[in-house]
Amino acid sequence: MHQLPPNTGRITPGWGPSSIFLGGLFLCSCFSGTPTSSVASLGAEDLAALVEIMAEEDRRPTFAQATALRNGLASDNALLRHFSARGLGRLEDPAALAALGRTLTDPDAVVRLTAAGAIAQSVFNADTETAADLLRGRLDEEHEPAVRGALAQSLGRLRPDSATTIEQTQTTLLDVAQRDAPLETLVPTLRGFESLVRTNTDIELAAGVRARLVDFVHYGRGGANPTEAEQLESEAMFAAARVRRLALATLNAAGRADAETVEIALYDPDVEVRRLGAAAASGVDDLNRQRLLLQIALADTEGQVRYEGLRGYGRLEHEPEDCATITALVEDDDPNVSLQAIDLLAEGCHEVNVANPEISAPSVVNMLRMLVDPPINVSRPVTWHPAAHALTTLAHVHPDAAEQLISVPIVDPIWQVRMYAARAAATIGAIDVLEQLAQDPFPNVADTALRGLDSMIGHAADGAAVEALNSEDYQRLITAADMLEATEHPDALAMLIEALERVTLEKKETSRDPRLAILRRIGELGDADNADSILPYIEDFDSRIAAQAAQVLLSWTGSTVSASPTPLPLAPFPTAEDLINLERARVRMKMQNSGVIEVRLHPYEAPTNVARFARQVRDGHFDGLTFHRVVANFVIQGGSPGANEYVGDGPYSRDEVGNRSHLRGTVGISTRGRDTGDSQIFINLADNVRLDYNYTIIGTIVSGMEVVDRVLEGSIIERATIEPWNDPQ
Repeated sequence: MHQLPPNTGRITPGWGPSSIFLGGLFLCSCFSGTPTSSVASLGAEDLAALVEIMAEEDRRPTFAQATALRNGLASDNALLRHFSARGLGRLEDPAALAALGRTLTDPDAVVRLTAAGAIAQSVFNADTETAADLLRGRLDEEHEPAVRGALAQSLGRLRPDSATTIEQTQTTLLDVAQRDAPLETLVPTLRGFESLVRTNTDIELAAGVRARLVDFVHYGRGGANPTEAEQLESEAMFAAARVRRLALATLNAAGRADAETVEIALYDPDVEVRRLGAAAASGVDDLNRQRLLLQIALADTEGQVRYEGLRGYGRLEHEPEDCATITALVEDDDPNVSLQAIDLLAEGCHEVNVANPEISAPSVVNMLRMLVDPPINVSRPVTWHPAAHALTTLAHVHPDAAEQLISVPIVDPIWQVRMYAARAAATIGAIDVLEQLAQDPFPNVADTALRGLDSMIGHAADGAAVEALNSEDYQRLITAADMLEATEHPDALAMLIEALERVTLEKKETSRDPRLAILRRIGELGDADNADSILPYIEDFDSRIAAQAAQVLLSWTGSTVSASPTPLPLAPFPTAEDLINLERARVRMKMQNSGVIEVRLHPYEAPTNVARFARQVRDGHFDGLTFHRVVANFVIQGGSPGANEYVGDGPYSRDEVGNRSHLRGTVGISTRGRDTGDSQIFINLADNVRLDYNYTIIGTIVSGMEVVDRVLEGSIIERATIEPWNDPQ
């Protein structure tokens, strides 16, 4: 993911029948009529057909070319029709709408449900009127609760092109989301509501919608504080909690959560509802109520809620007591809360003034000093994080103090500490420190220092940028290309052309970002005399590079040149044996100095990505790598050999988005745009519905979420294993 949570009773998203029903594949027990069979029950002929259906989807033909998918839709086997309908949606070709519309009357409820989701996916970023008509028309005829919910959910996913259409969609969803509707209908319908509101900015809620959503914030609460055992005992209770979560998330997206509703949410037995309440607290109209609500959040027993409340504090107009509140949370038991408090001290205390460090609150400055460099008789923190964060905050609130202490962090053996020191050096204007760190052997440190030099001295740092073009690290190459905008350095153009040639020879799809950055800069600095150097790239293996090369040549010569990319071959699609073996597999990730995270894989929902992930695990790719990106109450992301966004393991994998929601504990594939998955994964720390329909989910954590919650930036994956998995190779 390129650039994007809970008091007393905890409802943990498990993987029982309800959650499978709401987001997964095997829905048999929830429907009357002919149940969808399992993959294991398929005969040899149907199994071969299934693999071809999935493989064709992976190739992404047009609808007219998708022979296996169209034939599968006419199969006598419901499971093949299910996979075909889903695959046609993933082609994102509106030409499939008519066929998918006919499938909405399939005798198998699972197939109808799948077709409903596929219709929304097929018109991704396209005209949606026909799709909306198909979905609305079927709602009047469909009686299966789950399928009605799927139709409503997909209707909410569409991108209406007018306020009238948006209001009409709200009215339809409101009609489906009756208080007495089955949970199988309510949950997906509210997912549709949330998507509609979130993706249409400045939406006006139709009459009755806000009241209905507020009512759903109370849905199924039962007793005030049910025990954890009682909550986990009832999967219906978890589904009811999802109703409350989605209703509140929708109100938050619309900016319509009032103080009374937020307060109710802050006392909910479900931790995720309380987190959402805390997130909404700073948005209520009454400033006094804001503070009261945030105080409730800060007193919560769960770190996720306190963290969200603290973020709300950061958005307030600060008063004198705020500094004391924030400072006290530096000692919080939850490290994410503590680090957030340290970060907020850079701007969260009225006593601290960057322009006048002499009036900075001595208690705050002294505390930060002690975190960075504790006295000999005081134990150092267990991790490096408090000291690193304190140094960057100290650079803001008292630059002189930071400058006095920075000599030790810049030579720390932990590269992340040196990276934070580079950030602090940029804040205080320590050019000599930045020049030193720009030569650091670890690319992320050098990159941070280069960006600091660029912000401090501009084109005076162009020499360092040109030198960085010799790097093999993609992130440094992007930084160097950015720094050389409008440069007059005599060697810049030649070095950019050389770097582009060198990286291109690697034949890695994952080199797209640095090559695009370099090519754009060449386009700016070069002219028609350099055309021969760029002409070969119109036949590049990456269509984005080929298109950019054609654009550069047009800007130089005034002549249109057609891009003719020659794509690299797709990786072999997994065999039927692979898929069956992966169905039984579990991935175990042993974290250094911590516990084990166990992931159940979903090979039939994301076969290409799951098979790739499994092979990477088996080959030891993740061993010793880190979770380099940790965003509390959002995700942890890792698996990059370079501990950054731009170093993965090519080639790219295609997205395999589905209807499964990004609930807390689901594992997804990180991307930097459509169809750019590599070796990087993310784990959802909260219900991240805003990620739905955009990222591929490959698995669900079945044990070790408490280990996930302890992960901090730089936490090391000691070893990842997959058991059992019988690799036919």
